[in-house]
Amino acid sequence: MSYYFGTDTNNGSHFYIGRLGGETTSGGGGFDDTAASDAGALHAFAYWDLAGPTSAPSGSTYTEWGKSQAEAFYTTWENQSAAKGTTLFADIEPLNGGWLDGGSAADQASNQDVLYGFLNYLHGKVEPGIYIGEYYWNTYFGSTYGSPVPFVLWLADPPCITDCSTVESTFPTTVLGGYRTMIWQYWAAGSKAEDGCGTSPDQDLDATPYNGFLDGTWHPTT
Repeated sequence: MSYYFGTDTNNGSHFYIGRLGGETTSGGGGFDDTAASDAGALHAFAYWDLAGPTSAPSGSTYTEWGKSQAEAFYTTWENQSAAKGTTLFADIEPLNGGWLDGGSAADQASNQDVLYGFLNYLHGKVEPGIYIGEYYWNTYFGSTYGSPVPFVLWLADPPCITDCSTVESTFPTTVLGGYRTMIWQYWAAGSKAEDGCGTSPDQDLDATPYNGFLDGTWHPTT
């Protein structure tokens, strides 16, 4: 099994994943043209800050809200040339706002509607992906929720590693929504945190695809 290494937001190597915007607004920082160029357009990918149901505009259903965000993302992606990897990721985390975190069935159903609207719009155009940690998946959508739309899982917040040489052998086997981890965001040792588990500002987050590149696309894998 082959592994390739890359980074997100403001760094680049074998691949790159940069932020193109959030909700229904493009831009706002988080995309580095130089890093994307270093990786090459087909190995440069994009993510979008996806907001949850309580951020939906008046008169919009939650599914429509998810779709509107996906439309904005897709349009922004189509109109730029730096990132042409055809897996487009939703970034789902508390900082993006709007997600119901009570853990009730009603809260989870509302969150699921937004996610479905987002994934369903992108499906068939590109490969939709999700960046999320296991805790937030279980809280927002439910541990037993299976996504009706396939997606590529980019796993956030796995356990830290103490030796970067063990990255390949410790790749997470986490499955969320019926799809297993394809990319793993892990802590790599920085100049002020040599054990690989520190939180110093200069420490980069690296990400690892599971099986390399398939024509500039990661594919959903069960």
